[in-house]
Amino acid sequence: MREYSSSPLPPTYNLTIPEQDERAPEEDWTAGLPLVLRGIQQKDWNDIAQGIVLSLEQTENYERERGPEGTRDDWHDRSAGIEGATDKGVGKWMPEELMKLAEKEVQNRSR
Repeated sequence: MREYSSSPLPPTYNLTIPEQDERAPEEDWTAGLPLVLRGIQQKDWNDIAQGIVLSLEQTENYERERGPEGTRDDWHDRSAGIEGATDKGVGKWMPEELMKLAEKEVQNRSR
């Protein structure tokens, strides 16, 4: 907080932490964003820092309780109910060479 106290306040138009979306549900990783917004509006770096910490803590707590991605039960599977429709839509509209490129990229990431 001391490091940023003399810096300009962040803009509110991109007030998200999208990297956390893969780790926890939106209601967890967005928990501190109202504090961040209030901090920006009131020019209070303490509120901004507390909001960021709250969001990160909520994400860590979710992972600690549920386990890391890929080890959770079916109820918490975020692709449930849409996977078939997504596959059908992608198969219908994505060119075959692009599909192969995407599959190759997924395989490279999993290594």
